[in-house]
Amino acid sequence: MNLTIDIGNTCTKLCLFSGSKLLEELPPVPRLTATLVRQTLRKHPVRRAIACIVGPRPAAMDALRRSVPTLLFDGSTPIPIANRYATPQPLGPDRLAVAVAAHAMFPHRNVLAIDSGTAITYELVSARGEYLGGAISPGLGLRFRALNLHTAKLPLLTPSDVDGPLVGNSTQACIATGVQRGLLAEIDSYIDAVAQCYPQLKVLITGGDANFLVDRLKNRIFADPNLLAKGLNEVLEYNESKLVGFM
Repeated sequence: MNLTIDIGNTCTKLCLFSGSKLLEELPPVPRLTATLVRQTLRKHPVRRAIACIVGPRPAAMDALRRSVPTLLFDGSTPIPIANRYATPQPLGPDRLAVAVAAHAMFPHRNVLAIDSGTAITYELVSARGEYLGGAISPGLGLRFRALNLHTAKLPLLTPSDVDGPLVGNSTQACIATGVQRGLLAEIDSYIDAVAQCYPQLKVLITGGDANFLVDRLKNRIFADPNLLAKGLNEVLEYNESKLVGFM
């Protein structure tokens, strides 16, 4: 059994796989602890693990490493696609994992993967299996917080299932309209621009705001909440015989 650990900006997510099959997604937690590691390994027959860490490496990784072979995924880890990014070392491993998963799902198609978390990231993989890069912009929650933090009087709103009116008639409605409709327009516009250059484009979306976005976008798009975990598992399977980068 494989264990994937995604330590992101706001929470930590653990998933369990058997080969390429996702068996279980554990509830997200604020951070990875040694207690959580021990509980997970006692409950599940984990043979190996992979971790994708956006920020500082938590001390609990040492407890994991002592128990099972663990691959710390970064820009130097071998992957099953060609990395054409100009600056591979600073490239976030979460972005690369999403690109790997997108290619695994559509191996002979141009595919654009969108991760809608703290930031919105766009990852393009060509039909030839080349990761080409993409774009980064502020996520939905970050846009609401920016308006509140960097103005004197604008209130802090959170994403709502109720869309703002086309013409807001209150400050709250204007913020909801500007932020939510603005982000949707951005994503649709970017998809259209990429599709003009890369025909027969497949588009995937994942991340915390995927459910809010997917039904509101005009482009046909596939939602997969576990895209990053699936990418990590693909990388772990690819490196099994190499043991490159295992701790």
